[in-house]
Amino acid sequence: MNDARAGRDRRFTTATWILLGLHAVSLVALCWQQKLTPDEANYLLAGCTLRHEFSFAAYNTVLHGPLAFWPNQLGVLVADPADIAAYAAWGRLGLVPFTLLAALALVRLA
Repeated sequence: MNDARAGRDRRFTTATWILLGLHAVSLVALCWQQKLTPDEANYLLAGCTLRHEFSFAAYNTVLHGPLAFWPNQLGVLVADPADIAAYAAWGRLGLVPFTLLAALALVRLA
C-alpha cells in the first residue's frame, strides 16, 4: 500500500515540475511576444526613478509598492531603458521568478 502511495506522490511531483517548467517557458516566450500595454512604460520608468533617486516622491512611484518596480529593473543589465520597446521584454523577465514562486506556493497549498 505504501508503494502505491509513493508511486502516486512521485507522479504528482513529476507532473508538477513539468507543468511549472512549461509555465516558465511560456512566460519567457510571452515576455517578447506581448505588445506594450498602455501603462507599462509608466511602471518601467517608475522603477528607473526608484533606482536612480531611491525616492517615492514622483507620482508614478506611489501607485504600487516597490516590489512591483524593483524586479523590472533587472533588464537594465541588458537593454537601455530609454528604448521602452526593447527594454519592456527584459523588464518583464525580471518578474517571471515571482510568478513561478506564486505558482509553487499554490502547489504546496494544494
